[in-house]
Amino acid sequence: MAGEYRNSPWRQGAIVRFPIADGGEQLGIVATHDCDICADIGVEPAIEYIPVVLVATPDGSMTLGKNARRLHIGIVDDQRNKQTVHMDIRARVQMSKDQFHDDAQLFQFQLASHDQVVFRRWLSARYARSAFANAFERHMDSVRDRIDRLAKSHGDRIRAMYFDVDDNQLVERPDDGEPYTLSIYVAYPPDTDDAEAKDFAMRLKQILTKAFFEPATEKWVHIELVSCDALSDDVFPLSLAFSTKPWRVDYRSYTEQTDTDLYPDYGT
Repeated sequence: MAGEYRNSPWRQGAIVRFPIADGGEQLGIVATHDCDICADIGVEPAIEYIPVVLVATPDGSMTLGKNARRLHIGIVDDQRNKQTVHMDIRARVQMSKDQFHDDAQLFQFQLASHDQVVFRRWLSARYARSAFANAFERHMDSVRDRIDRLAKSHGDRIRAMYFDVDDNQLVERPDDGEPYTLSIYVAYPPDTDDAEAKDFAMRLKQILTKAFFEPATEKWVHIELVSCDALSDDVFPLSLAFSTKPWRVDYRSYTEQTDTDLYPDYGT
């Protein structure tokens, strides 16, 4: 029937529960855009959701959209009680609109309005990730695990690490050539303590300096860290957002990826 779901109660970002046979429930979050939810079945026959599970403690490397594939985000109930859910975009599920509207129930915990924005941006990052030179990413591989550990332990309230590499020029440099110049801006929400964000930036600077600066020659090798500053969202200029790129720990050089890496939903 045309227009059957024009007044659907479901919206993108809604946390839903599906009762299962053993008396338990499967939780999910609606990924389909509002316009597609209310579109006729002949145009958009399915609703897509991502299964979510409750976790006791958020992983700082997965909060605020820092990881393009996995997200830890808070949900709250009417009494402002808070829980954290984990989701993986590669596990997304499509369900017919009829079945979804028959089976889905609203969960008592939902995303707060500001986390709705985080969720939408995280969804879009799946297809709009930053690209860096392969050689630069290869050099960053040597510190990726250490930055990941830093983000896990100290990055819960850090939104993103914005990189300006060679003034935003995509250049492949030989290993024995001039180092890449790197300026980093650690962005954090206004409710994050300034000292906490500055401590994160300092630790990040120490990791990169230890990896790429040679005290004996007083020279940088492969990557030269020009600056590493913490900036609150309310003073982070739009011009800087356009001239830098967010860097995520789970990025990999394109030429070194396998088919399974490029298409993670297919393969083993």
